[in-house]
Amino acid sequence: MAKAQAADMDMTLRGYVDDGEEVYHPIVLFEGIKYDLELEADDEDADLDLYITDEEGNILYEDESAESGAAAWFKPGYYGIHHLFIKSHDGGSDYTLTISE
Repeated sequence: MAKAQAADMDMTLRGYVDDGEEVYHPIVLFEGIKYDLELEADDEDADLDLYITDEEGNILYEDESAESGAAAWFKPGYYGIHHLFIKSHDGGSDYTLTISE
């Protein structure tokens, strides 16, 4: 199981997601702080989706656009672990997820 990281400053996560698979990153987010999230796929033909869930799996944010990446802001309603899921809807790709305040 992956260890949660505290996202109280700018951070960049890199990984690879295979076609039809998903990867998750448990992140500690702080209540009331506005986080900017930017997901970029190395392969522009890949369709990667971004989800943020709470510890119980409830979806708090989702981007299922047909784009290769996603850009959004998110302001948590509580302090604690949130799960950031990168899911490949079509095609595998290396990706970069940038989280900043």
